[in-house]
This record gives sequence, C-alpha cells and structure tokens, in this order.
Amino acid sequence: MPSLFNKLSQKVILAALLCLLPSFFISFNNVLNTYNAQLSKLRGDTDFFAEQMMNLQRQRINRAESYLKSLANTPEILSGHTQTCQNFLAQQVELNDLFSNIGSPLVTGELTCNGTPLNRVVNVKDRPYIQKAIQQSSFSISKLIEDRVTHSLSVNLAQPVFDKDSGEITRLVVGVLPFTWWQSLLDDAQYENLMSFITDQDGKVIASFGEQSPPIGKAFKAEEAFTEEFVLVKKQFVRGNANQDLSLVFWVALPKAQAYEQAQSEFIKSLVIILVGLLVSGLILILSAKFLFIRPVSSLLNEFEVEDKSKSTILGIEDINESIHQIALRQQQTKQSLSITEQELIQAYHKQDMILKSVSVGIVELDESLNILSITRRCQSYYRVLEKDIKNKHLEALNEFTQSYQVNDFQCIYQAIDTQSKDVDVIEVISRTDRKMTQYSDAHTLYFKWAISRVRLEGSNTHWVAVVEDITEQQLKQENLAERASTDWLTKLPNRYAIMKMIDDSIRRDADNGFTLVLFDLNGFKLINDSFGHDVGDALIIALSQRMKSLLLDDEHIGRLGGDEFLLYLPRRQAINRIQLLQHCFFEPIEVMKRTFNCSASAGISVYPKDGTDALSLIRCADLAMYEAKQDPKNNSVYYDTGLEKKVIKRYEIESAIRYALLHEEFELHYQPVVNPSNHEILSVEALIRWHSSSLGTISPAFFISIAEESGYINLIGHFVLEQVLADLAQLREVYGEHISININLSPHQLKDVILIERLTSLAQQDNKASALILEITESTLVDEEAVHCLTQLQTQGYRIALDDFGTGFSSLSHIARMPIDILKIDQSFIAQSKHSERDLVLLKNIIAMARGLELKIIAEGVEYEEQANQLIEFGCFHMQGYLYAKPKPLAELDMKSMKENLKPKNNDLEGSA
Repeated sequence: MPSLFNKLSQKVILAALLCLLPSFFISFNNVLNTYNAQLSKLRGDTDFFAEQMMNLQRQRINRAESYLKSLANTPEILSGHTQTCQNFLAQQVELNDLFSNIGSPLVTGELTCNGTPLNRVVNVKDRPYIQKAIQQSSFSISKLIEDRVTHSLSVNLAQPVFDKDSGEITRLVVGVLPFTWWQSLLDDAQYENLMSFITDQDGKVIASFGEQSPPIGKAFKAEEAFTEEFVLVKKQFVRGNANQDLSLVFWVALPKAQAYEQAQSEFIKSLVIILVGLLVSGLILILSAKFLFIRPVSSLLNEFEVEDKSKSTILGIEDINESIHQIALRQQQTKQSLSITEQELIQAYHKQDMILKSVSVGIVELDESLNILSITRRCQSYYRVLEKDIKNKHLEALNEFTQSYQVNDFQCIYQAIDTQSKDVDVIEVISRTDRKMTQYSDAHTLYFKWAISRVRLEGSNTHWVAVVEDITEQQLKQENLAERASTDWLTKLPNRYAIMKMIDDSIRRDADNGFTLVLFDLNGFKLINDSFGHDVGDALIIALSQRMKSLLLDDEHIGRLGGDEFLLYLPRRQAINRIQLLQHCFFEPIEVMKRTFNCSASAGISVYPKDGTDALSLIRCADLAMYEAKQDPKNNSVYYDTGLEKKVIKRYEIESAIRYALLHEEFELHYQPVVNPSNHEILSVEALIRWHSSSLGTISPAFFISIAEESGYINLIGHFVLEQVLADLAQLREVYGEHISININLSPHQLKDVILIERLTSLAQQDNKASALILEITESTLVDEEAVHCLTQLQTQGYRIALDDFGTGFSSLSHIARMPIDILKIDQSFIAQSKHSERDLVLLKNIIAMARGLELKIIAEGVEYEEQANQLIEFGCFHMQGYLYAKPKPLAELDMKSMKENLKPKNNDLEGSA
C-alpha cells in the first residue's frame, strides 16, 4: 500500500508540473506579442504624427490662400495708395499670427508697400512663384525657402489683385508663411528620441529635427542602415493646383528600443508571476491531492485489495492523468485567447482616446429628442460642463449649468434640424456663445461650427453625432475683414464701397424720392501733410470726420472716399441752405495736436435723379462739379451741369494732344529778353514754351501747363525745354553775345524729377554751363521743404535762382530772405495796377526798396508802356521784361539790331545809371 501511495503522489506532482509548464511557453508568447504590439503601436503613432504634420501644413496653406484672397479685395489694397496700403498691411501682420510678413508688389515686381519696413528698393518680378501667379492669373505657391541670414524656413504665397473695371492684374498680395510651426510641434511632442526631417522632390534633406536625423543638404535614401533601428513613416505633400512647385516629403521616426524595453519589462513581470504561481499551485495541488484524492482512493483500494488489484489500480491512475492533462490544456488555451483579445481591446481604446484628445474638435452624441448621450472632453471645455452633469439631459440644459458665466444660443441648431429634409445626412450651422464678464476675463463672444450627421442604425439610441469646432478666430477675422471692406480704416466712416451701396440701396427702396450728394475736397491738404507730416494730416482728417458725423441728422450720412475727399448724402433735392450751413460748420477752425488749422473745402453737388440714376454716375457728376469749384476760388460749391462734361472732354483732349505733341515735336521755344534800358543792355533771355497743336490749333501755356502738371507730362516737357535751350545756347550767344544767360522755368513737380536734377548736376560740372542758366520758380515751390533743399543744392553748384511772379502768392520778403533766391521778378499785375492806384504804386515802391535792401536783383515783368519804365527806374528797378522791348519770338526770328532799336529811349527819362 505505501508503494501505491508514493506512486500516486509522484504522479500528482508530475501532473502539477506538466500543468504549469505551458505557462512558461505562454509567457514567452506573451512577450513576443507585447513586442509586436508595441511595434504596431509605434507604427500607428508615427503614422498618425506624420499625418498630422501633413494635414497641418495643408490647413495652413488653405487658410493662407483664403486670407490672401480676402485681402486682395480690400479697398486698402485696391486703392494702390502706398501709405494706406503700408499701414493696412502692418496691422494685418500684427493681428495675424499666420504670416511673418505680408507685402503688395506691383505687377512690375516693385514692392511698393510691405507689412514690415524696407530699407532698400525691392523687386520680386524674378521670383518663379510671382511669375506663375501673373501668367496663370491665380494663386501661386513657392518652394520651401531658407532665409540666408536667419536660416529659418518659409513658404511664400502670391495672389493676384484684379482691377474692378478692366479685370487686369494691377498688383499682387504676397504672404510669407513661416515654417516655425513644424519645429514647435516637434518640441511639444511627447516622444523620446523622436526623429523627423523633410525632403524635397529630389530627396534632398531641407529640414531636420533630432540628433540622429540626416543632416540638411544630404540626399536621403530610405534603405539606409539607421532605418533598421527605427520605425520610419513617409508622408508626401503636394499642393493640388496648377502650381506644383511645393512638393514636400515628411519623415517621422521613433526608435524600436521602446518596444524592446516594454517587452523586457513584460517578460520579467510574467516570469515572477509564473514562479510565484508555480510554488503556490504546486503546494495547493499536493495538499489537495493528498487529502481529497489519494487518501480516499487508498482507502477504497484497501477494501478491494483482493479483487484484481494491479489492473484496477493502473487503469484508474491513467484515467486520472488524462483528465488532469485535458483540463490544464483547456485552461491555458482559454487564458491565451482571453489575453490576446484583451490586449487588442485595450490598444483600440487607447488609440481612440489618443485621437479624441489630439483632434481640435469636440464630439457630441444626441438621441432623437436631442438628449446628450455622450460628450467629449474638448466639447466639455467649450461649454464648461462635465459629462456626468449633462449626460441624458436635453441640449438646452447646457444653459442651466452655464447661465452664471455664459449664454449659449442653440436656436439655430433646433431650427436647422426641424427644417431639414430627412434625406439630408449632414447639417452645418454656426452657434454663438456669449461669455459674461468675470474677475478673470472680459466679456467676449465665441463661435462654434456644428457639423451634425444623421445616424441610421437600427437599435441604436444615437440619432445624431455632432462634430463641434471652435471657429471664433476665423469668424472674428471674417467680421474684421467685412468691416474693413465697408469702413474707412482711418476715420471709421463708411468707405467708398459702403456709401455707394447705401446710395444704390436707397434708389432701389424708393426710386421716386430725390436726394442730394455733396463731394467735399479739402483745399491745401497736401501742403499740411508736407509741412507738418502725415501724422498731423491723419489726425486732422480724424478730427474733421468726428465733427462731420456729430453734426448730421439721423437720415443724413457721410463717408470718406479716400485721401481728403468726403461724400455727404442728404435725403432731399432742395438742400442748398443745409449744404451751406454744414459746409460752414464742418470747416470752422479746428485744433489738432496743439495747432489750430483754418480748413476750407471745395464742394461739388449732384442731385438724384436729375444728374444720374446710380451711385457711380452721381458721384462722377459731383466730382466734376467739385473740380470746377477748385478752379474758381470765388465759388467754393458748384452744382453739376452738363457743360462740365464738355470741359472734361476738352481737358482729356488736351492731355491726349500733349502726349502726341511730345512724340511728334509740336512744342517749340520762344525767347523774350530781359533788358536794362538805362544802358541799352540785354541781360538774359527767358525761354517760353509754345504749342501749336496739329489737331487743336494754338494752345496757351496758361491752359496746358496745369494739365501737364496734373497728368505727369510736365517732367517730359521740362526735359524738352532744357535740351532745346542747350541746343540753342550757341546761336543765342551769336545773337546777344557770350555773356547772355537763359532763364528756364521749373515747377515744383520738376524739382522732384530725379533725372532732371541729375542732368542739371552733370551740366554744372561742365565749364560755364551753370552760369549760363537761371532757374525760375514760383512762390508755391518755397513751401515744399524737399524742393527748397534741392534749390539750395543747385545754387551751391553755380545756378542762379529767380523767384517768378512775386506778389501772386503769400510769401513775404522776410520769408524769401531765408530762401535760396538770387533774383526777384515782380509780377506784371503789380506793374499794371500801379498806373491806376496810388496805393499799389506805394506798395511797388516799397517792394523794390526792400528787395534792394536784401541785395536781390530785381526784374519787373510785363512792362508795356514808357511811363511804367520811367516809374520803375525812378524807384530803383533797372531790369525789365515786356512787350515794350520785345515779344517772345522763335530763335530764327531773333534780331539784335531791332532789339537795340527798341532799347533806344524815346525821351531822356530813360537815361540814368543802373
């Protein structure tokens, strides 16, 4: 019997060991599965991270494209005004963190305005993405560019700006999209030893992150040795439009060592559990077998020892061994199956949780009655509630929990769901949330976009799934752009487009009721800007705008058309008394920045429907009337009439004829001498331009010079005069002698002509050229500091400066004494009036006396009678110019002999010393 008991004990122990042995194999299998699962997770994380990079790049470019297209339609860009555009783009760069810089070059490539200051002239015409934007008339993207100084990466984008009328490209809006987000994203990543780099379409590394990443500039090959130690994922980004320049490959790699470490940790843990389990299980099995099995069987065998003892005992032990083996095998299989399934479920849950945490949107599940079934953490943060508080409650219940600090408007959601057809699967609405003021934050408004999808699953309580995205930033930017599109950036008054829309809307609402438009244009505003600076000019415009707005009735409106132009809308036809009152009140003296300005304005008036039936034509008529008021200083407001059209047409004809005259040499010079009749000497000759047009006949300089200045042709005319004078100089000296000088008239516009000034500077370096020329200017030139500086430079080079038409402006002799003036030419109006007025005669005498006291040479213009000449000589003015001595004549008709005859005195009054 003891022998049988020992055998049974050994069999039970052996069975226990055999049952535990598979645990070792299962443990090793679990370690292998853990390693593979970790590798799979690494691949998933790496792929997800790379996908995020590519999506983020795509989103940034799409946002940038949308933003640049919006900017291309703003009035600040369309106007082309350099300072306005400069200020506007500087504000956009400051407000928008998407771009590091925004600029607006002309279609010629010249960068006229830029969000950041430029210290040199920049032309971008040679940039490939600029050329493509112009050639294709569409949005264009550059390659990834590295800054030569900072080595920072960026992508440049260009959007053409189209003229509203012609549809032609006038300029572009260019944005610099920095690549700093990529570095920031990697710095914030929660992965150890993360490696990432970017290659171009040629496989060249252009950006690198991580110590083991390939160096920048190296050609990368995916089969390189280091990839065996890493999980490497590749994502290619190609911009899907006509411009395929931007092609990037994002590479992300995580070390496989993380998977080894996890598997090793799992192996040690399993080994400890198995050893402990082996000891405990073995002890339990031995004791259980001894007391519950071996002893009862031993007692039973003792009772039946006589009957076939050996056979029965052997058969019973074999059956027991087989049963124990089958039970152990099933147990291990069940445990292994459960372990694999549990790991897969856990991995899936973690991955889903990671995705929900990383996406920038919230998700809400709703049943058919709009009760909340689940709400993600992102959405909980949007509405500042916890899921446990709101679960299984109606969506409107959110307001019950948040009413103390915010109000959520869900009416648009309810209305959209109620009105949509059941065939529509996705509904998109924008809800508004108003945050109240607290001790931590000011009151502000949030906007959330709800993309609500209908769920069609039988047996599911979920009827709607809503994806909620915070679009506050985009919405505020759109509202800001919309406001800018209709509001003048400086004065906050309606701009040109807004007030034109208001006028057209008024006509559409009630076409029978008339109204009046008044276009105000400030007089002398350019002088204020040039004298005091643009900051003072802007402050004056703002102050006037505020005053204008405060004086209007509720049904009256005013807007700024641009620069110093304002448009007033009065809802009645007969409004002359109201116009005069407002014009008087608008432009009373006003104090700005501790200075008092006496402003005035010219006003052009048009009436609906007499003068036009739409905003554009009415504003055009008011503009024509305003221009007419500018020409007549005695009349500061003019009503439009059809006769103004003829004047405009005439002006356009003159402008076109000037262009033709310059090309076909229709201009010529006439010369009129400046003489000293006391000693019969010819001092100089003044070059006077004359024009006989082949299409319009003879045109007076008094008429076409002003048009040439406004149209910009005055510089070309100035070049013609200078070159013709230089060509005639030798012949003039043959007629009048080697000492003769030539007077040339220069306008303020010409003194800003760099080419003309450089030409005069080069002439001054030649012998006797500067001394042969006298440069004549008018009083208006002396108020321009830049022009005065230029005159000073020319004077130091040897040119003499003459002030023409003195007395027609507002300059005083004390002011002139500080200016670079050598010669004073008294206007002919003084000479003519002195004959009939004792007061004017005394004034003329005093002007001559003071000018002589300032050691200025004096020339009297417009001398036509001997009495005038005698009077001037008596007052001490010996140099004269006028018809009494010679009319202006072309070079071929100049005659020294006849000139000498004219200089002979008709009586002894002209004799005297100079």
